[in-house]
Amino acid sequence: MTVRIEGWASLYDVVDNDSDLVSPGAFDDSLKIRSRIPMLFNHDPSRPCGVWKSVTSKDKGLWVVGEVTDPDLKRPLLDKSLFGLSIGYNTKLSSKDNGIRRLLKVDLIELSIVSVPMCYGCHITKTLDWTR
Repeated sequence: MTVRIEGWASLYDVVDNDSDLVSPGAFDDSLKIRSRIPMLFNHDPSRPCGVWKSVTSKDKGLWVVGEVTDPDLKRPLLDKSLFGLSIGYNTKLSSKDNGIRRLLKVDLIELSIVSVPMCYGCHITKTLDWTR
């Protein structure tokens, strides 16, 4: 059982619910050195749930394509009751202005499928059932 997903894991220049804003280029160094990034459910390291096939920085943000292999997530993904995406990272360089933390460089640690995304626009945009 595999469910293929695509979507925005992070959006550039959008303030999230924690008053963080990711700058374009913030992931560049991390994406150059990491060949694989874990796919987790709700940022829980004990819940790996699949494999990211591609993680790409685009003009709008971080675009991801992955295959979810956790059978417990199949139905909620396909009926779109589970749709959020979120980044797990360590801040390398940031600035703060008017209560907004601008993330300039981050070390991307993991990418999660989440019940509630911190950034509203970070979500799965396409879901396909690839049952094998």
